[in-house]
Amino acid sequence: PDAAGEAAGEMSPARALQLEEEEEDMDNPLNAPLYTDGSSRSVNSYEEGVRVCMAKAMNSAYALETLLRVATSAMQGLEIVQGIQEYSSFLAKRESLVKSRNADGSVATPSHHHQQNTSAASPNTSRRVDGGTASVTVVSKEFVEHPISVVDPLRCLVLHNVTGKVRFPTVPTASLEVLADHLNQSELQVPQSLADMRPDKGTAERLLEMSLQMKAPLLTLRLATLIFGTQQGPSYFFTGSSALQLRTLLQDGFLFEYGIKDWLHLEVLGGDPIAAAMDVLWWIRYIKEAVADGAGEDRRDSFGDHEGNWKQVYAETRVKVFLGFGVHALNKDEVTLWAHSLGRYVEYLSLKDSNIGDAEVEILAQCCPHLKSLDLSYTNVTSRAVEALIGSCNTLVECSVEGADVPSSVQDQLRRHCVDNRNRGVA
Repeated sequence: PDAAGEAAGEMSPARALQLEEEEEDMDNPLNAPLYTDGSSRSVNSYEEGVRVCMAKAMNSAYALETLLRVATSAMQGLEIVQGIQEYSSFLAKRESLVKSRNADGSVATPSHHHQQNTSAASPNTSRRVDGGTASVTVVSKEFVEHPISVVDPLRCLVLHNVTGKVRFPTVPTASLEVLADHLNQSELQVPQSLADMRPDKGTAERLLEMSLQMKAPLLTLRLATLIFGTQQGPSYFFTGSSALQLRTLLQDGFLFEYGIKDWLHLEVLGGDPIAAAMDVLWWIRYIKEAVADGAGEDRRDSFGDHEGNWKQVYAETRVKVFLGFGVHALNKDEVTLWAHSLGRYVEYLSLKDSNIGDAEVEILAQCCPHLKSLDLSYTNVTSRAVEALIGSCNTLVECSVEGADVPSSVQDQLRRHCVDNRNRGVA
């Protein structure tokens, strides 16, 4: 009857009330029907369809939130478990240690058995080193502590100016103990301790990796010598191929953060145990700085050309290049470097057919006292340059000024000076 009435343009009171309630539901979202998964309610309008989609999106959001909450809880639980495991390992290594204080405040252990495991100091104390409190304490991945008194930057760059405790979670105790012992030694002890260092290959490789990480130059050079060098009696040398291996390892590394004077100090501090590796290092520096156009880099035997003398080759090449720029291009620091350090290694120099003049030769004579052979043929020098050489270079045994504006009488004086030096056995 209701349908018939609607068809005739009339509507029953019940149908009118139903439509009115549905309109109120649409106007008031709070009274709108809720749609959930499995609901049997039918969708009769696009507004209800939107509500169905929103309900499904809300269900997905709730599921995602629950999943994230579970994942976060799992990560937190894993971190707690790892922390407990590390702490348990630490306690297991220390539970047998009975610590007491000496009169000087250092940490003592009651038995020899304990001393084998007591690189770890009490958390509230530092073991004394060489009569003083440790300025830095390195902690291995096993939580064993190694106190260090003073860190010389020529022995370790990473720990220089560092204080307190520093943990290296990937470095084992055995390796850090070698580093700490090296840093705590006096300068007089260093060469012998390096010479006594003869680990097996596997240990040497692990120590070299640690030395590179800690930027410890003397340890790096000694270990590289043991790994790549060839022993000949008490000494070591590098073949052309092994020098290339060492070049690949070191040419872009921390050793080039040091300057020329630092390298010279390293040679003195390390002594014979690092001499062969330093020779390779000077060769690498020569290639990086002097061979600007790459000439000679393809020759695999180039290291052998001047093996044992690459510091001298580097020094002579550097002086020659800078003098070629002219005296006005030389800064005070460069001249000071020659006068105090590098110039003593310059012995043989050819400046033939260059624009070198008196001013450049005067600097050369002042800064390179061990000069033995010098070729100034066809340069711009005069008697003034010859006088500077005669006055300062008492090791000069041969010198040519052919083609230069030097009177024959002055050339004779220069010749007699060289002959006198030869007679004195300078060469």
